[in-house]
Amino acid sequence: MSVSAIIMLIIGGVGLWGGCALSCYIFAKKSKEDFSEDKDEK
Repeated sequence: MSVSAIIMLIIGGVGLWGGCALSCYIFAKKSKEDFSEDKDEK
């Protein structure tokens, strides 16, 4: 029972960090696109 609990904890932690990393990556990608559009407009 404790083994499955540890596995669930590890999977939950990886999923949480993976989600944060994915969100940061998407946000950075959108920011770069916005900067590119601003330069093109000028």
